[in-house]
Amino acid sequence: MSMGQKSKQMQSLRHLTIEETYELGDAIWTMIWRKLKKELGDVLLHIVFYAKIGSETNHFLIWRTLPMKICDKLINRHPHIYGDCGGEK
Repeated sequence: MSMGQKSKQMQSLRHLTIEETYELGDAIWTMIWRKLKKELGDVLLHIVFYAKIGSETNHFLIWRTLPMKICDKLINRHPHIYGDCGGEK
């Protein structure tokens, strides 16, 4: 699959990702844990889809980049907890 095809694939997933995000929001609102677990899995699956496409198009290495970005975001959003750990800005 070419880079252009993968870009179109990402665009075609967008509305489904938004729908899954709304379903997760509903599950959080109702606090039905069984539904929350299902919707978390659905949203995570979409995140993995996008990350896999990014990896296949050589934009980043999925299993190196994602954990690093999560750590950076935690450090930058919560300096009162992590201090000056030097997360990426």
